[in-house]
Order: sequence, then structure tokens, then C-alpha cells
Amino acid sequence: MCAQVYIMVQVSARVGSHKSVKRVDVALLMANSCGKYIA
Repeated sequence: MCAQVYIMVQVSARVGSHKSVKRVDVALLMANSCGKYIA
């Protein structure tokens, strides 16, 4: 699950690099749902 979310974040970061705010929101959401995966 966390790996899929991480891949989605990477793809969205490349597709919409101008949407930095959304990237931050997704990063925070990912950190909340899988903190161990990031650490």
C-alpha cells in the first residue's frame, strides 16, 4: 500500500510539478498513513 502511494506521489510530482501545494498535501498524507515506510 505504502509503496503504491509512494509511486503515485512520484508520478504526480512529474506530471504536475507546478502544483507544489498539492504535492505537499500528498506528502503529508503519505507521512501520516505510512510514517514507517518513509523513515
